[in-house]
Amino acid sequence: MSRVEVAVYRDPDGTGDVGTAVEVFIDGAHHPDAEVTVVDPGVGYDREDWLRNRAYAVDGASPHAAVQIAAFYDAGAETAFMTV
Repeated sequence: MSRVEVAVYRDPDGTGDVGTAVEVFIDGAHHPDAEVTVVDPGVGYDREDWLRNRAYAVDGASPHAAVQIAAFYDAGAETAFMTV
């Protein structure tokens, strides 16, 4: 079984030069072309944008990843950060 490691740097207020940076390693080897989907309802999306982003992310993912990404988006849609 492969060892998958994900290192995430998140600038919580979005004012830094990096924003959110994600690096993926498989069995210790860096994979700079890894596809990363960040689901962040705290940004304050309106529902229409949230659903559009959800569709884009789910449609572009592999079948197994799409299930998880959809679940993350569905959970985020019910947060206090979502605007009408």
